Amino acid sequence: MSETVAELAGLKAENECLKMRLVETREQAAVREKVLKAGIAELERLYLNLEKKMAEVREKGYEIKMLNALNEIIATASRYLELDLILQPTLDMVVEATERLLHARDKDVSVSGGIFLVEDNGLVLAALRGIRPELLGCGGKVEAGTCICGAALASRETVYTPFCLTDPRHTFMHPGGLQDHAHVAIPLNSGNEIVGVLFLYFTPAGYEPEPADNAIFESFGGFIGVHIGKARLYATVKDLAIHDGLTGLYTRVNFEEFLTLELGRAKRHERTFALLMMDIDSFKRLNDTYGHQFGDSVLKAVSRLITKNLRNFDVAGRYGGEEFCVLAPEAGADGGTAAAERLRALVEAESFIVQGAVAAHSGVTISIGVAAYPLDGQTAAELIRAADSALYEAKRAGRNMVCRYTGVKPTAV
Repeated sequence: MSETVAELAGLKAENECLKMRLVETREQAAVREKVLKAGIAELERLYLNLEKKMAEVREKGYEIKMLNALNEIIATASRYLELDLILQPTLDMVVEATERLLHARDKDVSVSGGIFLVEDNGLVLAALRGIRPELLGCGGKVEAGTCICGAALASRETVYTPFCLTDPRHTFMHPGGLQDHAHVAIPLNSGNEIVGVLFLYFTPAGYEPEPADNAIFESFGGFIGVHIGKARLYATVKDLAIHDGLTGLYTRVNFEEFLTLELGRAKRHERTFALLMMDIDSFKRLNDTYGHQFGDSVLKAVSRLITKNLRNFDVAGRYGGEEFCVLAPEAGADGGTAAAERLRALVEAESFIVQGAVAAHSGVTISIGVAAYPLDGQTAAELIRAADSALYEAKRAGRNMVCRYTGVKPTAV
């Protein structure tokens, strides 16, 4: 009996011990579960941070690629000053860079495009990449407000369509062969002026640009617009340096350069040419009688008559004040004299506007001196001196006449 009681007591004690261990195990399990949950939460937080960091790295890498693309475009456009040299290589770089950047964002699209320049309040095609010209339904010209590119010009904002050929704003009929495409048209701004439109095609159709894509397009458009403006400013400055601001004829310096070049050509090929020096008769009297505005209008009108009645390869310049000069290759003394007489007669017959009314005859005439290579001089200075001497003789002999240099004394014609 005592042995049984002892065994029961032992079993009871062992059971209590097991209960205590079980409670302890449950508490440990709860602690471990709590620790495990905290660990999982920390891992999730770390994973999210890692994903964020990776996205930032990818974004930074993309930004670096975009900056590199912009630098390439700037370097390409800055290589040239003339507009016709800038556009095509710059467009090529834009199309290639856009496609590379979109591929870096896992967008499998092909890119092509072109550049329109603003002309007479419309657009004229100036460069094309990846599109055959005959596939453009516009024929290379677009009016403001017409089709996608014209809408960009009129609104001064970027215009986008994912399916160009079915978009109601698309008004030009394309010939067969052009597949549907997404279309982005970006205005090109130089200061406050729109100077053109950059358009990009994306195939297959349906491409939707993200904000980062739009930032790319507008950055490209901004740089192109600035460089177009710079090229046009350069062309204006260059033109002012070459041409007289009032008459549009070549300046004296540039005319003398043409004379030197023609002299070299004539010597090499044993050819002849004529040099005409002309002066508006009594120009001071015209200014004093009718005013300087009328004097300027006479200078412009005489310049137009000279330009209109010369051959394509003749060169006309304003030599100074009311004096003009003409270089007539292959003309010789006889041909130069005949051309001079035609010009003299045209000016004499011209009616000029005097104080708002057309005068039947306002007394505007010109005198002209003619010299020829090689007969009258072997250098530019000798020929100018000879033609000027003949002009002086025409003035001395009564004005409104043509005199030809003869080596001793100019001969009136």
